[in-house]
Amino acid sequence: MSSYPILREWLQDAKPESPWLPFINGAAQDPGICDTLETILQCMEQVNPVGLASLRKRFADDDEGNTFGLRTELNLGFHFAQSGVPFRFGGTGQPDFYCALRPAIWVEARTRGRDDLRLLQRDLLLALGSASVTVTISMQRHLSISKGDRRAAIDGVVAALRDGVPTNSVSVYLPEIAGTAAIAASPFGSASVFVAPITSELGDHMNEVEREVGNVVREKTEQSTRNGWSSDTLLVVDGSRLGMAWLRPEEIWAGRLEALSPTWGTVPFLGVVVMFSGLTSTSIRAFGIMDDGLDPSIQDSLDDVLGAIGLHVDWSTPNGPAAT
Repeated sequence: MSSYPILREWLQDAKPESPWLPFINGAAQDPGICDTLETILQCMEQVNPVGLASLRKRFADDDEGNTFGLRTELNLGFHFAQSGVPFRFGGTGQPDFYCALRPAIWVEARTRGRDDLRLLQRDLLLALGSASVTVTISMQRHLSISKGDRRAAIDGVVAALRDGVPTNSVSVYLPEIAGTAAIAASPFGSASVFVAPITSELGDHMNEVEREVGNVVREKTEQSTRNGWSSDTLLVVDGSRLGMAWLRPEEIWAGRLEALSPTWGTVPFLGVVVMFSGLTSTSIRAFGIMDDGLDPSIQDSLDDVLGAIGLHVDWSTPNGPAAT
């Protein structure tokens, strides 16, 4: 009997660039990604919620944004199922979930991924090819680095290797990214690219992260108006792949959301939740802020939905109760 039978079936028509294929085919060492996906998919097939066929079809996609966004939806569905929250997946133009509680709650999940420093690492490693060098990049962490600046930085490193691998470590200034690259012979016998530990000056980076979260809220607000969504909709933003947003503790994030919410304008949601989830576990870290004027019956339903992902709300807190 093959390992991960359900995952293999879902990947039967997967496009060649699907991020899951290298792990299930043994081309890349799997730290637990396939095992977790198998657990999630097994649960989904057992519950078999309405709309699952649509997600199964999308599972064959190879677009990174769609792939990880779908993984978020499936993981949320897994948590709803495990907690006994009755649900179906939304249809075209609807939020992602309809939780059939009384009263019902809709849930819209949006995965926001942006980390151009990771793209710089990836593209530089490809450009180094078979060169036996180690490159360590030092720079202030940014979510966004333009393609042109990435290309120029890579060209700068490659140019430094024109005469071969240096005997001693050399440092190359990369003005396009306001950083440097330390280049040395690789002890691994192959090319590798690292980013120097960044332990300070994360304030600007977190400001960029917060702007991205705010942009999601505004985009989904426009979509809600355009598609006539129910006002009983909860917005969930997955920031797992949003730079180093995961470094910030939940209690600090909850406070920042409360401070930022006035800048979002009128928000037609029951609340806004930000979540983080790795690929090797179904576990979710989440926090959020809720509308402080909700009817008690809606609060009860929302408690069930939030409880499925480990959140509790003290509804007696004024000025936007936090979900922690």
